[in-house]
Amino acid sequence: MPHATSEGGVRIHYEVEGPEDGIPLVLVHGFTSNLSRWREAGYVDRLRDRFRLVLVDARGHGDSDKPTRPEDYDWRVRALDVVAAMQAAGLETAHLWGYSMGGQIAQSALVYAPQRFRSVTFGGASPYGAKDSAITVAFEQFWEQVQANPGADRGAWHAAFVHSRKFGGAVQALRTTRVPFLMYAGTEDAGPQRGLTEFVTQHAARHFTLPGKDHRAAMYEAAADAVPQVTAFIDEVEAASK
Repeated sequence: MPHATSEGGVRIHYEVEGPEDGIPLVLVHGFTSNLSRWREAGYVDRLRDRFRLVLVDARGHGDSDKPTRPEDYDWRVRALDVVAAMQAAGLETAHLWGYSMGGQIAQSALVYAPQRFRSVTFGGASPYGAKDSAITVAFEQFWEQVQANPGADRGAWHAAFVHSRKFGGAVQALRTTRVPFLMYAGTEDAGPQRGLTEFVTQHAARHFTLPGKDHRAAMYEAAADAVPQVTAFIDEVEAASK
């Protein structure tokens, strides 16, 4: 079981799929999830033939280490966790795709490690951060909903939850970055969709929406719709770089 060692000695579990000469693409899941969800929801089957996939268990999740202090979930270190997994997998640069919390990590990568990413795609995560969070309840109520999830860890998830409430978004980075980015949300995903709409109204930004999809469905029931959009975007970025 491969692990990368990130800042502070935190071990980050990752898995690699696809041809060695494939386009490098890192996938980062959402809060209370794990890397296996990309397989279960059909993304890996649709991507593995063309892409060198690095699937990452975010800290606090899956088979990665699970620190229990909120400060251990600072967005800088979460972005550096992705870089550590890339390095361990032998990748200097890659495209990055994150959903929900993974989308917040992807935005943070534009702030803290933009030179490592050829492009960034984020779904279900507002550019304006926690004010548009898809989670609208207090932790105790949220924990009741997720404590039966595989790998549930109250201490780690509470710490991540607390720090996630402080996520201020990445509007300035998105306004100024030279890294191509793509954003998306389900039309029934109130907070993220509101943030996406506000941002693209004010700034020219590549984006798409998933009609009729709420936060969960825009991840777990949308691979057939999202993958063609994201792969077309990545193909354009790759072509432009040659």
